[in-house]
Amino acid sequence: MTLSAWHLEKTKYKYSYEDVHGTLEPPAKAIKKRGPYSKDRFRDLEVGVAMLCPTKHQAVGRRFYSAFQQELWPYKPFHEAYRLRSCHYHPMRVFGLDADPAAAYRSVAEELIREIEETSVDLWICLVLIEDRYKQLLVRDNPYFVCRGVLLSNRILVQSVTVEKACQDDSKLRWILDSVAVQSYAKIGGTPWVVTAERSDPEIVIGIGEARPLTMQRNARFFGFANIFNQNGAYLWTRFGQPVVGFDAYIASLEGKIKQSIEDYTQIERVEPKRLIIHLYKPPGKRTEARAIEDALSDLDLGIEYAIVHIDHNTDFRALDTEDGGLKPEGRLVVYVDDYQRLVVLSGREVDWIPPRMARLRLAPQSTYRDLNSLTQQVYDFTNVNWAGFQPNNVPVTIKYPALLAQKYASLEQLGEDWFGRITETFLLDKVWFI
Repeated sequence: MTLSAWHLEKTKYKYSYEDVHGTLEPPAKAIKKRGPYSKDRFRDLEVGVAMLCPTKHQAVGRRFYSAFQQELWPYKPFHEAYRLRSCHYHPMRVFGLDADPAAAYRSVAEELIREIEETSVDLWICLVLIEDRYKQLLVRDNPYFVCRGVLLSNRILVQSVTVEKACQDDSKLRWILDSVAVQSYAKIGGTPWVVTAERSDPEIVIGIGEARPLTMQRNARFFGFANIFNQNGAYLWTRFGQPVVGFDAYIASLEGKIKQSIEDYTQIERVEPKRLIIHLYKPPGKRTEARAIEDALSDLDLGIEYAIVHIDHNTDFRALDTEDGGLKPEGRLVVYVDDYQRLVVLSGREVDWIPPRMARLRLAPQSTYRDLNSLTQQVYDFTNVNWAGFQPNNVPVTIKYPALLAQKYASLEQLGEDWFGRITETFLLDKVWFI
């Protein structure tokens, strides 16, 4: 059997709203020259940066914090690269670790909160130096989780830095600084870059993730939503559904969040979306997601198009390039299966830090928008707006972000506070605090 195949267009990036055509210049270089996409967002805001560091690692911590504020070519200082007109660097807080590291991190976080309450800074992010071994601890015993919970509860965004990475020599440290800086900027609500969109009509793209917190009743499902607006990959907000059990409850929860997302989008963007795209990590039900969408659109009296796309990374299909010594295919390769399915290599041999990965895209037959080639291009483009670093990913943010969001919620929920309310009703709502 002969299959039809072609390559997608290379992703073009935008670093300003006025840029209509975009550029192929990758973010790692372009940010330093052009600044971030949302450079005007912090025009009248003062951003504060703090750092918490255990005494036994203070030499490593001081070196890293100093480098974060200064130039280490080609790394530019955080405030300079992201065009922060007013940026305050708080003195690094050094603290001792006793028999209970989690308690020590909690205590110093509370001290920092009292200190910065006396400042006039509008928005804070705190760098927290931790050790890799903490990842093996339970949530309640993990110093980073405990510290993050305290800080987020008090409107302070958090960015972890491991000792193992912070102690690298200058040739490696500059890339680590770049990664920490872009994550920090995104977490405070900045938009580092977006991608150009093939279609000019306003769209909402919703990625759905699922978590099962330990305290939930058996068989409960928790759905998280990461919404992307104007089909250019810019993060708009988080929408969670309450924990649900059973088909009818899931339909009602999904329908309600779709309605809320469309209403909020229309109010914020001052235009009604022309299209709704759902990216699913799992196969859709025969009528489940489609019914929720149709009921939501009916209630809102909207006749917009919609598409439901299942992005399957567990497909058994593989692509091999016999002209390459390692048989690795080039990324952006698309294979036509039928009118409702495409195979796409989201990362290929050009990305040497992650293995080639193929995904199978399936368009739900109920979809009223059926341009699967265009939807495939969008999925690929969304692998290039993961602000956890500058490198492309092999999973689009519409799948990656909800998974991270759900995981982080499941962890925070174990700390025994109302994290559902804090995530959905507070300043965290429109920030990618979970990357």
